[in-house]
Amino acid sequence: MLGREVRDPYHTESDVEVVSGLNLVNVTTVLAREKVTRQATARLCSAVGFVSGAIDPTFTGYEIHLGDTVLGDDIQPLFRLQRLDDDETHNDGVINDNGSIIGTYLHGLFDSAEGLSVLLSHWRRLCGKKESESAIIDPVLERERRYDALADHYRRNVKMDIIYRALGISPRKA
Repeated sequence: MLGREVRDPYHTESDVEVVSGLNLVNVTTVLAREKVTRQATARLCSAVGFVSGAIDPTFTGYEIHLGDTVLGDDIQPLFRLQRLDDDETHNDGVINDNGSIIGTYLHGLFDSAEGLSVLLSHWRRLCGKKESESAIIDPVLERERRYDALADHYRRNVKMDIIYRALGISPRKA
């Protein structure tokens, strides 16, 4: 969608074979017949626009897409991606020359505290803002903390004995 066009030669998504993209980067996406869904890890290919030096975060998530994106000559990939149970690495995503536009097939990109820190620093610099002094809260731990708080709230407020009776089971069997 970020690129010049999306092609659907097998009519996987619709009867339309070519749709214009946003034309923000020099790429073309061609939809395939089967969707790729795999867990993966990724590392930045280049420091273009990102913090250079010792920070080399690993992004963990899952790759999900129904096609492949072909990069133009003037475009570089964002990540070197390694799929779970696969020894090979693959190029993934796209980043423009100044780092203002990035795209990736890696979902869960913001779940790595270290990776999130690098991305937020990158976007702050692009907006002319100073580096944040605040530590990044681990997104996965924070999500789990909130789920636990929600579960505790339900345990305190839901009358489980009524639910057990309605289901015809005793609390010990549940």
